[in-house]
Amino acid sequence: MAENIAVMITKPPYGTEEAFAGMRQALALQVSGLMERTVVLMMGEGTLNALSTQHPQALSMPSNVESVEDLITLEAEVYVISEDLEALCSDARLIEGIQSMDWDDARDMLSAMDVVTTF
Repeated sequence: MAENIAVMITKPPYGTEEAFAGMRQALALQVSGLMERTVVLMMGEGTLNALSTQHPQALSMPSNVESVEDLITLEAEVYVISEDLEALCSDARLIEGIQSMDWDDARDMLSAMDVVTTF
């Protein structure tokens, strides 16, 4: 049986539901205790989910910030790929508790996972 999972978030926070769905999957797995380790890895446009300056109310969308904060509170590991974030937003302020990692570390971490899902 799988003991750890990485949920890769590749889509921006708003405009589609993929990022929200990925966060909800990670939350469900973390709360259920089915996995020993739940990791969320934001990459590409998905790194925009890590920004603390989101304004979903302008789009009448649910907040991904709350999902990320819930994951951190529940002690899931939440990472952002530093190179991808820098390419999109050089002066980014991250949600407190999100950790940065580079692509080399991300590849190593992903190769150690039992299950990897992509949203």
